Amino acid sequence: MYDNTSDFSRGFHKQKQPEYKCLLSSQGLDDIFQRCGDFETREILFGLEEKIRLQVCWLDGVVSGTAVTEDIIRPLTQLSRSRNVTNEQQCLELILLGAAYNYSAKQRETMDQVVDDLTHGHCAVILNEIGQAVCFEVRTSNTRS
Repeated sequence: MYDNTSDFSRGFHKQKQPEYKCLLSSQGLDDIFQRCGDFETREILFGLEEKIRLQVCWLDGVVSGTAVTEDIIRPLTQLSRSRNVTNEQQCLELILLGAAYNYSAKQRETMDQVVDDLTHGHCAVILNEIGQAVCFEVRTSNTRS
């Protein structure tokens, strides 16, 4: 007979410990995905100004390259969007308010969250100075083997 009272003691409900104990950064992602040939990253200038540099990361074949380009990179590099933005915190707030063309914008604060999102069809915009990211779902309709 099954005794479900001991599930907790067997570890079924343990608090999940972080798998990646490094700070959220583009360098940390490069290290994690160093052996992954599908990992792509691109540095962009927010509003094409030198004030704020962002890293855009994704797994090729898992996401739609067109969606990354048209919905994420293009709007974030438009000069008109960077008006009055002087730091990464303001940039983060603007991105979360709709600076990119995507229905799902998730603020991320841990490396585990970003790695999980990347492997499930998201593109991540990394703000290195404040250790934050915004992830957007841009899954491709193609299937991988």
